[in-house]
Amino acid sequence: MRNLIRFKDHFFQTSFSPLKRLRKGLSFCGGRNNTGKITAYHRGGKGRRLFRNLELRYHVWGLLGEILWMEKDPNRTGWIAIVEYKNGVITSLLAAEKSYITYLIGNGMQEAGVKVGYGNLLREMVLGARIFNVERYPLQGGKLGRAAGVFLTIIRKSSHNLVLLRNRRKRFLFSFNDCAGTYGNVSNSDHQLRNIGKAGRARNQGRRPIVRGVAMNPIDHPHGGGEGKTSGGRHPTTPWGKLTKGKKTLSLKKRRQFKLFYKKVFK
Repeated sequence: MRNLIRFKDHFFQTSFSPLKRLRKGLSFCGGRNNTGKITAYHRGGKGRRLFRNLELRYHVWGLLGEILWMEKDPNRTGWIAIVEYKNGVITSLLAAEKSYITYLIGNGMQEAGVKVGYGNLLREMVLGARIFNVERYPLQGGKLGRAAGVFLTIIRKSSHNLVLLRNRRKRFLFSFNDCAGTYGNVSNSDHQLRNIGKAGRARNQGRRPIVRGVAMNPIDHPHGGGEGKTSGGRHPTTPWGKLTKGKKTLSLKKRRQFKLFYKKVFK
């Protein structure tokens, strides 16, 4: 009998292993490039994982599917749901908040309306709806809104086949009317409240220790050196001398182009 664990947000997790054909081996580089040089620092030493073949594209259209079980994917923050469609296809999808075992979902079901877990084209979705796993270009597969608890809001639709979206950080994004999305927000919204608890768990997740710049020598970091304990003696910078706090990363030219494009298309 399946051993089920119930969570306060109506989620279920099962304690048995997933289907073999829905997972495959996964290799890690430890933050090194093809020449062996470390290009992403403070990475390496994580536990072995298997990659889950997640169906982010909206291939099955017009059919209802039932959630058989839900499980934790070690490669992402949200839960994944194993779904069986009426034609016998079994696949894994990003689980929506407030979905559960035996919950019915589908893509392109007009009679479902605004129902959590149901996917549709952006042109068919209502304004102000929360959606996730949104395609950037038609038939590309979900690229936007895939982390735990994340959702995008449909703000406006234009006659230029474009849709204006807004994320939780109030940043605007564009997509096309022919792109697809799913109603609701990604499951496991309490992920931001997690407490790692100890350094060993962080090491198992592949995070190596971070050394403060002021504890290094001048050859290793701009904050290094000095007699006794010092605070760096300059504005906080990266090991390569670039400012780390408060510096604008988006060029003024791109911001102006974005504003002009927004006024032309949506106003």
